[in-house]
Amino acid sequence: MKSQSIKKLVIFSVIFIIVGSSFSSSVTSSKSDKSKFDVTFDTKVKILLKVINVPSATICLIKNNSVKVFKNYGYKELYKRERATNDTIYCLGSVSKTVTAVALMQLHDEGHFELDDDISEYLPFEVKNPRYPDTNITFRMIMAHQAGFNDFGLKLRKLPYMLFHSRLKDNSDQLIEDMLSSEGKAYSKRFYSLFEPGSRALYCELGFILAGRLIEEISGFTVEEYCQENIFQPLGMVDTSFNPETLDQQRIARPYVNAFQINTPLPKYDLFLLDAPAGLWTTGEDFTRFFIALMNGGVYNGTRILEEDTIDLMHTRQYPESNDNLLGLLFRRKIEVQHGLGWFFIDVFDLELEGHTGGAPGYSCHMYITKNDNNEKVGIIVLGNGPMLFPAALSSRLVIKGYESFLKLLIEKTEELEV
Repeated sequence: MKSQSIKKLVIFSVIFIIVGSSFSSSVTSSKSDKSKFDVTFDTKVKILLKVINVPSATICLIKNNSVKVFKNYGYKELYKRERATNDTIYCLGSVSKTVTAVALMQLHDEGHFELDDDISEYLPFEVKNPRYPDTNITFRMIMAHQAGFNDFGLKLRKLPYMLFHSRLKDNSDQLIEDMLSSEGKAYSKRFYSLFEPGSRALYCELGFILAGRLIEEISGFTVEEYCQENIFQPLGMVDTSFNPETLDQQRIARPYVNAFQINTPLPKYDLFLLDAPAGLWTTGEDFTRFFIALMNGGVYNGTRILEEDTIDLMHTRQYPESNDNLLGLLFRRKIEVQHGLGWFFIDVFDLELEGHTGGAPGYSCHMYITKNDNNEKVGIIVLGNGPMLFPAALSSRLVIKGYESFLKLLIEKTEELEV
């Protein structure tokens, strides 16, 4: 126990001395000094990735709508010592929600629905909270996590049915109907919270599973087909898919979880039912194209995927008085989150961030827009094959401090990047 405390003290000292010292250092514009700074930056990143138990990471820093830093660290296959590269593929986890929201808002721009329409009018089944049958659940609510769903409502006796059928990709559409329709085989009123739809923010997957179903019902295509044709192919995202079996398996990073301070590998997998909210796979090179489009009013390299006014709407707090209670609990009440449409507004570590974070078993993704100390708008992408902070309530103080230092280091790095 004593040796463990000493080990933690040493690592904390490393974080504060090595990382903290950079916050007060100045960076000149000479080539040799820049080279030294990059070496120092790389060293700090490598140390902090070990502290937060992530075997590999792709880091992209964006300024003025162009990628200024694109670096890979660590091993996509830790015990085989296979290094992460520019074309390493990661699962985005819940950052997939932003892509799904963009797809749905494309259909909105085409006039297929209004944000405050009742989603039941666009589905072959009715979605109503049984406690509030006269209150409509709207498109705005599902994309802003305000619909009042409860992801933890499954009855135990229905678990075998769900486990079996959730592994069959063709059954995903039927499963969400089985869960939320009063006539469904896995229905439970516990999938609906005690709160009236629109009254309280509660982060959930069910709303974005429904968003995926709505894309399919309105467009006539699967989520994969629709996004390939309307987002991925126009942006040149050739290594991005909701179907990982269509991608190069050798380039997919092995997922790892941290068990007793040991990085434990998991088998590679497909999220099936959770594709729309959490199951998109991509590379850093591909995803920067999508993120730059979001930062640049819907345009990347002359290709528009969404109208600028629509991007602004997505990046606006939809329920300004409503903080997300569930995410607050998961992050030990040290974070405040409000929602746009498939978009977060996050106050954490004395930082104001917007974008999205994501976690899937053995993966994590962070996509943030913020302002650095020079008051410059910058973008940060981190793709990793470890859990980082998910859920933060189960993370040690050391990991939380390591993540804070990691995030602040990336923001600081943007200050010395050329315009």
